[in-house]
Amino acid sequence: MVNPKKVAFALAGLLALPGASAKAPLEHHGMCDASAGVAVDDQHFVVANDEDNILRIYRSDRSGAPVQTFDLSDQLRIPGEKQREADIEGAALVGKRIYWIASHGANKKARARPERRQLFATDIGGKGDDLTLTLAGKPYTGLLDAIAGYAPFQKYRLHEAAQISPEDEGGLNIEGLAATPEGHLLIGLRSPVVNGKALVLTLKNPDEVLAIGAAAKAPVFGPPIELPLDGLGIRSIDYAAKLKAFLIVAGPQDSEGVFKLYKWAPSATEAPTALATSIGKGLRPEGLFSLGDGKSFQLLSDDGDEKTGGVPCKEAPPAQRKFRSVTVTL
Repeated sequence: MVNPKKVAFALAGLLALPGASAKAPLEHHGMCDASAGVAVDDQHFVVANDEDNILRIYRSDRSGAPVQTFDLSDQLRIPGEKQREADIEGAALVGKRIYWIASHGANKKARARPERRQLFATDIGGKGDDLTLTLAGKPYTGLLDAIAGYAPFQKYRLHEAAQISPEDEGGLNIEGLAATPEGHLLIGLRSPVVNGKALVLTLKNPDEVLAIGAAAKAPVFGPPIELPLDGLGIRSIDYAAKLKAFLIVAGPQDSEGVFKLYKWAPSATEAPTALATSIGKGLRPEGLFSLGDGKSFQLLSDDGDEKTGGVPCKEAPPAQRKFRSVTVTL
């Protein structure tokens, strides 16, 4: 059951903004560790869970179980490797296509996990509760090598960071993905934080990268972006068209600390503006996406460690697993 006092405290920073309002939290059943999502229409969103390879579609206007599920385990399996979760952490919507990115990090023991080094896309079909998702193109597993070979990125030593546990300082962990108005993808890093700034990489040609056969092209990158987010890394990022700016959920590199919300209008002279200075109590926001009206956004809480029946949610029986979402209007 949602603890209203904890959630109210978590939203206090958001609701202190002039004109801001929040709907009552919703509970979505069947999973706990919400890690990334997008709105697919006015009443539905699709979400990834970093503990499996299943994409789930839920109603965004009420609590309940998923209306559709899509297991991508076979499509994301790396030949010669065991079947493991891809650790999907970011999502971005362009038209009817959703791009997804995995963490690209090592596991807790600092062992390389190839299945975590994937960028892929799904196309949306159908409508209403009969929405469908189909894999578009071919999952790309060479992003980390391409980044390591691009001169402007080499000073960040991200290939070396990928050999450090993401739970340790400096370990590579990608968690943010956003589409720009031009159709490029912004890749936001939770870690490493570089000289106190969060790192954003720009991929200009995602469709060419994901194409099959001779149509496939090497990644084309833009210059790196370093964002001052009070020493925090990026947990989620999405473009809000009405604001003509990106909204960013920033959080600590490790599992402890507060989360903050920022607005960032890309400019060489404009730094991100903090909209809320604390949204880290009661909610653990790992996903953020804009809604159709352009003024509202939905926060997804990673509730894997929330107690359910006396045990962490991720260890509870599947029927008892759930995560929360909150819709906020600015």
